[in-house]
Parts: sequence; C-alpha cells; structure tokens
Amino acid sequence: MGSAFDLTGLRILITGAAGGIGATTAQVCASLGAEVLLVDRRATEPLAQQLRQGGAKAAAFVCDVTSRAEVERVAVSTGPVDALVLAAGICPWDDWQDPGWDEAFEEVIAVNLHGPIHFARAYLPGMTARRRGRSNSATARWCP
Repeated sequence: MGSAFDLTGLRILITGAAGGIGATTAQVCASLGAEVLLVDRRATEPLAQQLRQGGAKAAAFVCDVTSRAEVERVAVSTGPVDALVLAAGICPWDDWQDPGWDEAFEEVIAVNLHGPIHFARAYLPGMTARRRGRSNSATARWCP
C-alpha cells in the first residue's frame, strides 16, 4: 500500500451495502483499490455490477445479518477478509407507546447488535490467526 488511502489488495466486507452509508462506503473503498464484498438483506448485485464496470472487484451477497447461520454461509463463500465495515442498521421511528413497539425494538436489537456480533464471530478468528485485519474504526486495531 502506497498511502493510508490506498486499499489496493485488501478485501473489505461491507454490510448494509444496498444503500446509504454502506453503499457509499463500498464505492469509496472500491475507488481506492479494495475488493469489496457487498452484503445486505436486499440485492446488492446492481451496485456490484456498477463497480465492476468501473474496473473494481466486487461481489454481492444477500444475507439476513440477524441469522448466524446465514452469516456463517457468507463467511464460507467469501473466505478471508482484511476488514469489516458493519454498516447494516435500522432505526424505526415508531411511537414507543404503540402496541407493536416491542417487536420493532427486538428487530433493532437483532440487526444493530446481534448482526455485528455474528460477523465478528465469523471473521475475527481468521483475522487473528493471520494477524491481519482492522475494524472500521481508524483508532481501533483488532490485531497487532
């Protein structure tokens, strides 16, 4: 890597990649040379095709991040990665007094809390074993 912003040769998995922060992060990482692995419960193939047309390496995966089994399936399909950007998240603006609020809150916890834990459990052992990998925080390091 020639500079801090050169991601050439790195494989970066990005959840929530069908739109918003995840899709934008994928576009930036691809433009900096990374191979991006796009994960979302909605189809990410259109973005993957767009990135490939621009010369990037990109693969698309449909996965419900709340399902550990689906996350493990993706981990087997992708193989090792160098970084995780766990951008999948939801924030329903439901009235907390609404009778359906409890179900909405459970979904928030499943996506926003359990999802990242599932990906960490699936990928961090390999990163640790290879002594390679970073979190999506500029200051945190998963491995020395």
